[in-house]
Amino acid sequence: MRAELTRNIDREKEAIVQFLVARSNTNDRMVKSTVLAQFNGTTVRVVRRAVHELRIAGIPICSDTTNGYWYAASEAEATTCAKILANRAWEILKAAKGMKWSAKDANQTALF
Repeated sequence: MRAELTRNIDREKEAIVQFLVARSNTNDRMVKSTVLAQFNGTTVRVVRRAVHELRIAGIPICSDTTNGYWYAASEAEATTCAKILANRAWEILKAAKGMKWSAKDANQTALF
């Protein structure tokens, strides 16, 4: 792992990265968020936030909804994961736009 990527990462996040990197060359490299939370003595929500911040910092942590998190084995794998994240973000933005549009509709009845 490149030192410049980890220099501004706190110990909790560093532990997550090291855990994922240690498993990156094994057959069991994918880790559920619950396992990472238990390993760090924290919650799944804290793990998700930490992974988000690590990705922003340039750490190539991939994920899917079935297998959990893993450290990217290659640039191609990291790029594929980044595309999936971008598609998810686009879908969320479309949903937000739809909700904003429906809120402006004067004929819209109350939903709640």
